[in-house]
Amino acid sequence: MDLKAEAIKRLEMLINKGVLTDIDIVGLFKKGELCVSEANMVLGMPCGVIFDLKSKKKYYEIYKNNIKNSIDGEPYFIMAQNTSYGLLLSVLYVSKYTQEWQMDGDSLNSGNPLAYIYNVDEDFGEVGYIRFDIFNGGPIRTA
Repeated sequence: MDLKAEAIKRLEMLINKGVLTDIDIVGLFKKGELCVSEANMVLGMPCGVIFDLKSKKKYYEIYKNNIKNSIDGEPYFIMAQNTSYGLLLSVLYVSKYTQEWQMDGDSLNSGNPLAYIYNVDEDFGEVGYIRFDIFNGGPIRTA
């Protein structure tokens, strides 16, 4: 199996976990595009609103110029949110090391995936495990 096929499998895992959007996240990925879930409040409730990355110019430019070449694998989905630490972009990706795929897939399924986290305000990125949950259709990082 190749990196793109594994990434599609992971996107389907997100959909099975409850990602609900009118955007075809798998179809866009197959065309070489990513989607981003932005943490928002809608009627006082947290909501992950999913966008095509290119439609969010700020995130797209940051991804293209500061993140893309730092990831050791195939990115397939991004979560964006303002935190007390700054604006964080958490990029889910498939490792180029196939021996990690099973463990990484299990981690994603349990809501605790490995991600490349980029702090926009600090201009700093690192790899680490995050926690996320699905809020009204979109994934939002919770820790």
